Order: sequence, then C-alpha cells, then structure tokens
Amino acid sequence: MKPKLSIFRLVLNPRLTERTNNFFRVPVTISVRTALIVDGTISITPYYVNTVSLTTNVNFITNCSPKRIKNLAPLLDEISNNNDDQKVTDDETLFPVFYHRKESSSDAIKNTKATGSVVKKKFKKISKDQMILDAGQKRFGVVQCPECLFLYHLGDPSDEIIHTNYHQAIHIFRFQGWKNERVVATNNNDRIIQILANDSKVWLKRVHDVMSVVDRELGHYDEPFKAENTQTYLYVKNRLIVGCIVAVPASLGYRMLTSGPNEGDFCSETAYPIKCGIFRIWVSANHRRQGVGKALMDAVKSHFIPGHPLDNSEIAMSSPTLMGKSFASKYFGTPNYLVYFL
Repeated sequence: MKPKLSIFRLVLNPRLTERTNNFFRVPVTISVRTALIVDGTISITPYYVNTVSLTTNVNFITNCSPKRIKNLAPLLDEISNNNDDQKVTDDETLFPVFYHRKESSSDAIKNTKATGSVVKKKFKKISKDQMILDAGQKRFGVVQCPECLFLYHLGDPSDEIIHTNYHQAIHIFRFQGWKNERVVATNNNDRIIQILANDSKVWLKRVHDVMSVVDRELGHYDEPFKAENTQTYLYVKNRLIVGCIVAVPASLGYRMLTSGPNEGDFCSETAYPIKCGIFRIWVSANHRRQGVGKALMDAVKSHFIPGHPLDNSEIAMSSPTLMGKSFASKYFGTPNYLVYFL
C-alpha cells in the first residue's frame, strides 16, 4: 500500500465546480507539510528532519452541493473514506521526507557553475560528555520503573542488569517490620535495624535473601554469606530495605597504599590492630549520596561492641569495589584507610 499524504490545508474554489450526473468535481489545492499516512497511521517526521512542503492541485469527486463545499467537514469525511480507492501518481504523493532527493551529477555541475561555490554540509555538534549513544531507540535516557520505582539509564547494559536484578528481588527488599526488632538508629521516619547471628531464624533468612541479591550485584560469587559471628545492619526507608552493612570481628588491618580508580591495590606490609571488619556494605542505587552509607557505618561504630564506640583506626574494609573505595576515602578522610583479609 502506497503512503498517502496527510492534509494540512485545503483551498476550495466552489465557483469552479463542475456538475456531472449529480456529482460535483471540485478543484482542491492541498498544502502538505512533513507527515505521512501509512496504513491509516499518521507519522510525523522527527525534529531534526528538514521541513519539506508540497502544494498540488487535485480534483475530488463529491456529491455535495457547492454550498456544502464551503463547509470542509463533509468533504474531508468523503476524502478519508475514498482515499483507499483513489489512484494517484507517485509524483503527486511521494516525496523524500526522511532523506533529500539525490541530485544528479549533471545538476550538481550546473549548480556549481552557476553559483561558483559548493555548499558544505553542516553537522550538529555533540557534547563531549555524552556516554550513551542514541541509535534511534524508541525509549532512551533515564527512566523510572513504574513497579519497583527504580531509576536507571535505559540503553546502558550495566544499569539495565542492575534494574533487572532489583526488580526480580523487589519482594525481598519490601519490609513491613518485625515485632521486637532491634532499632539502633533513627532518622525521621527511617531506621536502622541490627540483626545478630543468634537472632530469630526468620530474621536471619531475610538477611540471607538480601545478601544473595547484594552479592550478585557486587560480584561476590566466591564468598557465600555466612551469618556466624556477623552483625548485619539494615537501613529501612518507606518500608523498603535501601542499604545494609555486615560487620565481623577482625584483628589485623593493613594500610591501603594506592586507591585510584585506574591503579592496582597495594597495601602496607605493616599490620595494625583493629577490632571490626566491614565484610559487606551496599546501598541501593536510588539512595546513594544521601547519607545512607555513612549512617550505617556510624551505627556499626556505636553498637558493634556495646559500651565501646569504635574509632576509625579500629575499622577495616574488605575487598571494596571502585565505588566502595571512593566511599571509604571520603568516610575515613584518607585514601590510606585500613583493609583486612578474610
């Protein structure tokens, strides 16, 4: 089926109407802008396509009287109903909307000789900080999942994987609360809950479920989570677990000597005495840079050893990711924070 032009303006001249067997032949001037109707669907050209216009005269056959022709409504109805039966030539209806008509070599030579110059194509400049290519996707950019409310970059494979994992595990992060839960810190309506290794099996199962998703996102496949000798802290916000931290007893830590994003990890040969190791720390992508990680670290420092608040020099990190390195450098105030080995 050939595409038909959408009509934007009709100019009628009833005085030129010719009557033949109770039908009226009406000369109509059609002014068309950049739009097509294909199989009944109107397709508007994108903003970056040059505007193309076409004006042509077409005779339409109608049984409307000249007086009724002044009212466009009945004529347009007839045109829309008879479009499928009308045969029109390609010259009248088809023109390049999404590409320019190719100019023959002879025409190009004539135009060059006439003007004495060649017009160069101008390209739109692209900003240097563009990280994702727009390849004409139907949906593109930052979107929010209507079900799990997760914000991510559509078209970025890493973001889409994180969203898929989070979306499939959203039932794990929904949290209605427990009876007699151990709340160790609050912030407005947010709260941090502490779970110990000897707590209820229901609580520990929730910790295992959360950590299975966290380990998958952080890439820790060779270190399965074990609740023995651990303290887990869950950050709950709006009935969702948006962050967690797992702390374990540790005795020796080593100074991180290099902590750049493109540098290898080296640590000092000298060991330092510590009391706590951060086995895992995780914050939901939608709640990062909102103080969740800091609040979790502060909760560990205040409640890991009852009656003995920990100092920064008594805490070490374990296998931090790139984002974990950045967080640790900011929290401890130095890139030479302590790390420990399992």
